[in-house]
Amino acid sequence: MTIRPASHADIAAVGRYLPAWEFRALAVQLARGPAWAVIDGDEVLALGGLIKSSQGIAEFWMRTVQGVRGSGRGVAVMALVRRRLKDLPADLEIVAHVRPGNRAGRVIARYMGLRFTGSVLAGALEEYRRP
Repeated sequence: MTIRPASHADIAAVGRYLPAWEFRALAVQLARGPAWAVIDGDEVLALGGLIKSSQGIAEFWMRTVQGVRGSGRGVAVMALVRRRLKDLPADLEIVAHVRPGNRAGRVIARYMGLRFTGSVLAGALEEYRRP
């Protein structure tokens, strides 16, 4: 299992079961900042990346393929991505926004070393930040 820069072809692999609006959102995320793909052989298992704002804050995002979530492969994917985030400069502010009730999103944010700030943006997104 390795991690490499993501391409538009990777979106098709990850997004083939997604509703059209989520597929389009992945394309926007890929275009707006550095992104990577986690692959195992020829199979794309996950996409992740950062969207940098004008305030110097980087928003973390991640999407896995079906069948990886909740599995041993999912843990290995998250470990690779976590290492990638840990290698970023310590002064880079990283945030993640998770829909309330999205248990998997919360687990991923915490595993990536992000902590819940207690803020819920517009009542719709929980905010997690790198300490």
